[in-house]
Amino acid sequence: MEAITITILTLVVGHPFWFIAISGLMFFAWGDIYSLFPAAIADIFGNKHATTNYGIQYTAKGVGSILGGPAAAWLMVKAGSWTPVFWSAVLCNVIAAGLRVALAQTTCGPRSARGDRAASSKDTRVNWRASPHRESVGLVVLTLVSFDS
Repeated sequence: MEAITITILTLVVGHPFWFIAISGLMFFAWGDIYSLFPAAIADIFGNKHATTNYGIQYTAKGVGSILGGPAAAWLMVKAGSWTPVFWSAVLCNVIAAGLRVALAQTTCGPRSARGDRAASSKDTRVNWRASPHRESVGLVVLTLVSFDS
């Protein structure tokens, strides 16, 4: 959703009313880190080290906050416009969404029409917790989302 609103924002930059309205819609999607990430981290990595993993992810949010402003200003000075900064944010959103979809396919089993996991004798889910790369891939996804938020 955020990638779509940032794309629209770049198109309506010359219309003040629409720029403000779309900005409000874009900022609506920026609170996810506080409500969804603790549960997502526990689901992906398990409960054993959930607070440590959340701390790592939240540190990435802080680093993104510190480095994001100067990086955006540098890109604006180099390009002479804020448009490449917005397109960079769109790119981060699309990459993070794509990685999250790929991650969801490896962590979720088949679901019934009601949305719960289908009851079957054979569990077709990939054992993500047994994967040696789960921390690196999962934290890359969460870090991209953090840098973008």
